[in-house]
Amino acid sequence: MTDNVVMFDEFDDERQIGATHLGLPRIVLEGVDDLRLFERYWFASYMDRVDFVQANDLVQGSGCTAVAAAVKKSREVDKIPAFGFVDRDWLFRHRDWDNLFALDDAVFEAATWNEEFYTTRRWEIEAYLLEPDLMADLVKSFTRSGKGTEAECRAALERALVEIENLLLVQRLFVACHVAGINRASNHLVHKLAEELEAECEKELEAFTHENGLAAAAAVRPLLDAIVDSSPGPDEDKWRWLLRFVDTKRLIGRLSMRFDTVGDIRWFLATMMEKAGRRPQELEKRINEILVAA
Repeated sequence: MTDNVVMFDEFDDERQIGATHLGLPRIVLEGVDDLRLFERYWFASYMDRVDFVQANDLVQGSGCTAVAAAVKKSREVDKIPAFGFVDRDWLFRHRDWDNLFALDDAVFEAATWNEEFYTTRRWEIEAYLLEPDLMADLVKSFTRSGKGTEAECRAALERALVEIENLLLVQRLFVACHVAGINRASNHLVHKLAEELEAECEKELEAFTHENGLAAAAAVRPLLDAIVDSSPGPDEDKWRWLLRFVDTKRLIGRLSMRFDTVGDIRWFLATMMEKAGRRPQELEKRINEILVAA
């Protein structure tokens, strides 16, 4: 048997078998939720041209490391063209603060360029659900109290901005904890009001004893200050800008709490995008470039 023959029992479903048979290029994603967004909500119309897969369908592991390994296996073992998408937050895990919080797109893209995978500009793929106009829809249709008032809907983005701006200030704490090897769950501080976050951050850092963690927190402070100073207007542009620099899961948790939503807001927002025929232009542009090169 030649090296470029893939046994069908290696695949989990008939769709993957068909995609392999047709020789479709693969786009490898970090996890099942990313896969669901690409296949079900954003890029269903591309599925006759590309095979979307999650990394652990091909290799063991998760996250950006698994994406790189899955792309390598696909190319070198399966002989199937493949390209990966990874979240910007891999730079957080690698403690690359300068590029994680880079203001200039050209600098960021030069630092993260890789022939095997693309790094998203926003913190993670789920951040592309958080379009500014959808905040009003969230308040109007997905809260426990029923439909939000007209005034509440108009103020939805303004309220969301308060959350994201204050969450940005707390990044110093999460950087320090990461360097110190201290796990802070995504719901850490979620019950604190946005206006209380900076004071809580200072309180926790004052009690911090890990020198390298404190040094990292001090190192990122001017980077975070530069983000605040460079934030564009109007509010819609500021919101999209800040989605690059704030942990998406922490933000979603805070929005769910502040808006008192009835469930997982991701799939409500995904459905709203699907109904409107909307998909992330940045990601679609990269998919099209991959198809041209394949």
